[in-house]
Amino acid sequence: MEGNRPKRRKDKYNPYTTCEKDGQYYVSFKDGQGVLHKLEISKALYDTFDSFELSDLVYLNVVDRHIEQSEVWEATLNVRAVMKPEGIEEVVLKKIQAETLHMAMKKTAGNAASQDADVLF
Repeated sequence: MEGNRPKRRKDKYNPYTTCEKDGQYYVSFKDGQGVLHKLEISKALYDTFDSFELSDLVYLNVVDRHIEQSEVWEATLNVRAVMKPEGIEEVVLKKIQAETLHMAMKKTAGNAASQDADVLF
């Protein structure tokens, strides 16, 4: 939309855009079908829309500065972790290798015991 409009960031759920052109005030938005509508509005309504945008901006700044940094999610904890958690594949592979090693040790110990028994008799 042409005309002067304040340059500020908007919330993603803010569907309208305001502007001023030649002393007239306008609001534009897309409806549910994606059709763009441009309406002329009064100065009082323009000021109301402007105050809504400013309060949205205050909220966005609070979220950026305070809330997002204090949220603790599993993904962010994993990124910051000193000791990264093992993947499921690694855990299963280690368990299989440990079982194979234990079976081989039992088999070797059983063979050694039978050889010792043969020597004694």
